[in-house]
Amino acid sequence: MALNEKQREALENLLATTATGGCQMCGATDWAIDDRTLYVSDSPTEMGMFAMEVVPVGCRNCGNVVMFSTRVVKHLAD
Repeated sequence: MALNEKQREALENLLATTATGGCQMCGATDWAIDDRTLYVSDSPTEMGMFAMEVVPVGCRNCGNVVMFSTRVVKHLAD
């Protein structure tokens, strides 16, 4: 699934106003939001008992990646 425009704007706003500081690795504040969502699972080979949909956001300076819950991003966009 991809983020729609409203969801992407909500995540950009979250990064700009709520996230404190910058990247945990280098301190930069230049983020690249991936338009695709991923599923994080408790099983390395298949979807296990737990799976969470997340939006990856990468630091453009060092490449560190942080994940945001798609459920929260969708809620913020409503």
